[in-house]
Amino acid sequence: MQQEGQTAIYDKANGNIIGQRLLVGTDWRAFRQYTDGKGMTWYNLGGDQWIKGTGVILDARLGSYKKLQTVGTVKKDKTATVYSLPGTMGKATGQKLTEFTAWKVFATVVTADGQRWYQVGTNQWVKAADVDLHTIEPFQDVVVIDYAPGYGVNVWSTPLGNQATGQRLQTGSTWKVFAKSTDAYGNVFYNLGGNQWINKAYTKQALSAAGQAIHKNTTTINVPSGQNVKTWTAPGSKVAAATLTKTTKVRVLSIKKLNNVQWYQVGEKQWIEATHTNGVK
Repeated sequence: MQQEGQTAIYDKANGNIIGQRLLVGTDWRAFRQYTDGKGMTWYNLGGDQWIKGTGVILDARLGSYKKLQTVGTVKKDKTATVYSLPGTMGKATGQKLTEFTAWKVFATVVTADGQRWYQVGTNQWVKAADVDLHTIEPFQDVVVIDYAPGYGVNVWSTPLGNQATGQRLQTGSTWKVFAKSTDAYGNVFYNLGGNQWINKAYTKQALSAAGQAIHKNTTTINVPSGQNVKTWTAPGSKVAAATLTKTTKVRVLSIKKLNNVQWYQVGEKQWIEATHTNGVK
């Protein structure tokens, strides 16, 4: 089975490339094996078709190779030895992954002995028995950053929480979630689109998941002097919740349009019509 990229086919060992290439993950039967004077192993796929052995997992079970885009964490009290290839052809590289460290996982394969392997880099494979995979699944929600006032939380490029993008999301800002990653220990990261992840621990659910995620999050009450604005328990509700005076600044948690009227959520079961404000800033 081909393990890396597209592999060239030669008309003979150390011969000429014939043009056709084998795709990663495809399975092929080898009829002969030959090792040349430089130590390179070649496999014959039938007739005048030879490939180099450097890109081959010799004892992979048919159809077991799958590409992955996830993350794995080394199990508690485990050390994951890194091998150059899965199965009988693999050799320990000398690298070892320590417990609780997290790594991107690009592919998986099962070898003839029933052992499952995970690819964590080019020519880097670990045994699945030493690693717990994160579960990444579609997930739609709207969350509010819940951290110390005046501060923000890091945005990470992966759900590992170890590669910051340089962006920080301010406390009180509201964001739409598209997916979530859960590791074997229950730690959850939310995906905000593309390579943008935040730790769920620093968020809380927006009080209306139907609201539109916003990036600016304050507004000021703007009504004639002497007038006040009531907040309502829901958009369009007739049940008042509180009263806000002119020039009061409030934090906007989410936005929702109902019957062509835009509403701002400013607290738990507290909504105001956008027309009574100077807009979100």
